[in-house]
Amino acid sequence: MAHDVFISYSQQDETVANAIVAGLESEGIRCWITPRDVTPSDTGSNVIINAITGAQIMVIILSEKSNQSKQVLREVERAVDNGLILIPFRVEDMQPFGAMAYFLSSEHWLDAMTPPLEQHIQKLINIIRVYQDEEDKYVHTPEHSEKQKMKAGPKKGLRNIFGLHKKETPQETTNQIHQENIGEQLKVIETIQVKSSKSQGVIRFCVGDLTKVCPDERVDVLTLWSVRDSYLPLPGSLIKQLDKIGISVEALAMDKEVDLRQAFSCWLSREIKNPNIAFKRILCYEPEESAKAAELVGDIFRSIAPFIGGSHPIRTVSTPLLASGQLMKNKKVMLQQLVEAAVHWMSSGFPLDCFNIVTLPDKRLDELIQLFSDLKNQYTYKAPQKQDQFSYDFFISYSHQDAREVNTFMDILQSQDEDLRIFIDKNNLNPGAAWQQEIFEAIDDCQKVATFYSPTYLDSKVCLEEFNIALCRHRESDQPVLTPIYLYSAQLPTYMRMIQFFDCREFNQNKLQNAARDLITRINE
Repeated sequence: MAHDVFISYSQQDETVANAIVAGLESEGIRCWITPRDVTPSDTGSNVIINAITGAQIMVIILSEKSNQSKQVLREVERAVDNGLILIPFRVEDMQPFGAMAYFLSSEHWLDAMTPPLEQHIQKLINIIRVYQDEEDKYVHTPEHSEKQKMKAGPKKGLRNIFGLHKKETPQETTNQIHQENIGEQLKVIETIQVKSSKSQGVIRFCVGDLTKVCPDERVDVLTLWSVRDSYLPLPGSLIKQLDKIGISVEALAMDKEVDLRQAFSCWLSREIKNPNIAFKRILCYEPEESAKAAELVGDIFRSIAPFIGGSHPIRTVSTPLLASGQLMKNKKVMLQQLVEAAVHWMSSGFPLDCFNIVTLPDKRLDELIQLFSDLKNQYTYKAPQKQDQFSYDFFISYSHQDAREVNTFMDILQSQDEDLRIFIDKNNLNPGAAWQQEIFEAIDDCQKVATFYSPTYLDSKVCLEEFNIALCRHRESDQPVLTPIYLYSAQLPTYMRMIQFFDCREFNQNKLQNAARDLITRINE
């Protein structure tokens, strides 16, 4: 091995990267770093691939810039695929997000945000030495099995170096679940019943293998997360689990049933014609690299929404419990966000019969079970009462980039009926309140919802969320609720085109006048 460590970094962190190389190499730890180790004869990406393959350890200079760097992400992905030891060296107060959060979900990282930098580099040297000592131990002691090596590995020593300590507690119940469900069919641990005015569904917390479900519990879709256009079966990933049972996500991606990545960052596979598989289709979510953990949760439902009706209706869903880091609290945060989002959407009329949240067995599984039980006690919903009286006539859902055009339409409306009660966020939102909840409550308190379709409307997650919750009300109501106005030409998803709209493209003011008169008539009926 010509070098021990591959240094992955953003050019904006070059000073730190060079300092790390100098410190490591002064202690005899051989490093590979660009551009220093790229020779004039090296061409293409093979030089990077070969350098990663030839290393034992990758040190990742973790910052906002490196998290957003496609090159760093490709290097980390390659390192994971080749089984390198990853050591994130965090130089900014930030949490990994998007694809980087996934790749580093099981890694300890070294915080190096406070000076002096030399102190953190020395700690990094100590960590690398622990790994190298363990590697040498097993290279020169062939009688140790791989299983013994994993059991006796360097993690215990690393806990003290990193300052991370795990609480040791009795785990009789958890250990039993752990033993019963490794590679076995899903076990339902706890459920939450959710009611809307016209439907009822269940949220289930499950433990086990997502790919193994009884045939009579086969779900419509399995949701999974992937880096955009990258479907490598990396160790420990759901894509790898699927690959083991003969399902290639890459092959499914080449022949998608529906591709909504432009507006919803997701695509739906064609039906998998195998009754022994635990799901009929895959709904693959491919977020932007900058997506935060909370966005991943909200986007699961935004991804499902276009397929609730139409030719590929989704009624049952299984989704893995995504964790944004190696700390247990991050996994708990994700569970809480998933449950709260599911309860909110389903109680608002999102017609899911079953939503499975699935995690693999974990030594601290009891904490997740307790959290789900607490959430069950908190979210015991009765069917909401139908509302006969509304505080507002219209909720205006629009992109702020279209504010001029929407203000023109509001002027037309109020010129024809000055007593109209209109909810529009710039006038009525309380900035000190829980913003998202207030939006939902406002939609429920409006007789009609006017949505203004445009390219910027489709680009806004807020607008799509407003549309989806309004669509739930539209489906639950005896009278139409949604009144879309097509403001500017855009690639509308099918489920939006299915709702009758006023075609006022391209900001045709005569047609807007007619639409305003029609809407006022509907309000007064």
